[in-house]
Amino acid sequence: MKNQIKYSVYAMALAVALGVPNVASAGSDDRVRLRCDAEGVQDISMDAKFESRNGRIKFDASFEAQPGVGYSAGQTLDVKVGGVSVGRMTLFSIGDIVGDLNFDTTAQANDDDLLLPSGFPSVGEATSVMVGPLGCALQDD
Repeated sequence: MKNQIKYSVYAMALAVALGVPNVASAGSDDRVRLRCDAEGVQDISMDAKFESRNGRIKFDASFEAQPGVGYSAGQTLDVKVGGVSVGRMTLFSIGDIVGDLNFDTTAQANDDDLLLPSGFPSVGEATSVMVGPLGCALQDD
């Protein structure tokens, strides 16, 4: 499995270098699934998921905080992948303070997901993800 991920990462890097946008494992049936999570002090947490399959890429990041620990509805948090800012999530209240940012190369106008940004960095095992103050390194799922 690690070799498959390694080759998929190389294929993504080659696609980016050749100017082929958002292609992971071009023409391949290989699926790459990575995830990570982190917890901070005062009951805050984040998690991130990345998946590529048959040229489709999905990325999801979420954040959760207990009320009263410094986060509030309407606040925004930066989301970075591999040190590159990919967007911002807006927090809202459902009891806890939560937020998420979801990208998909096949997102449509009526989806909850956003279209994957053209400058989205190449992702592989150990790629860092930061949501506000918390971060983790993606690992094989």
